[in-house]
Amino acid sequence: YAWNTLTRLGFFLTIAFLLSRLLTVLEHEREIAHKDYLTGALNSLFFYNVLQMEINRSLRYKNLFTIAYIDLDNIKTVNDEFGHATGDEVLCFVVNQIKNSLRKVDVVARLGGDEFAMYLPGMPDKAQAESFFKRLFTQIDKISIPEMQGEKINVSLGASLCSDKDGATFDTLYHEADAAMYESKKIVGN
Repeated sequence: YAWNTLTRLGFFLTIAFLLSRLLTVLEHEREIAHKDYLTGALNSLFFYNVLQMEINRSLRYKNLFTIAYIDLDNIKTVNDEFGHATGDEVLCFVVNQIKNSLRKVDVVARLGGDEFAMYLPGMPDKAQAESFFKRLFTQIDKISIPEMQGEKINVSLGASLCSDKDGATFDTLYHEADAAMYESKKIVGN
């Protein structure tokens, strides 16, 4: 009788341990499937899915938001002059500065290479968005990586404010923010 009980208990504990371990591994896999491996920001696919869902929600409930695109203009120069490890350090620094500047409801994603996007719900006002972006630029401007010997990172930013645009889609908002980012690149380049 004791042997039978111990065998069943052992079997039960083994199954419980394996299920617990499996859930831990699945949770870890779910997390890394949504995040950029280098910076810890959301990856582009997950960001696009979240953004489309939020656009649909905002159109239904008339929620107001801003999306913004950020491009690090001279990251190729950093990679060429100081090495890719330093370039990776810059990318991580920028994402950390963005995350430190965001509210809990805001989202940042790495779209690829040196391009990032942000979803900022409840920020439809141009003055409020400009104030936020100025604070963000101030934070990014504080980059302090010894290998870069004081070289600054140029940042271009474009934003699209969605306040009451009926029929706004991901594509229209993306193109507005992207066009604004390229306009900002022209200004920075001059």
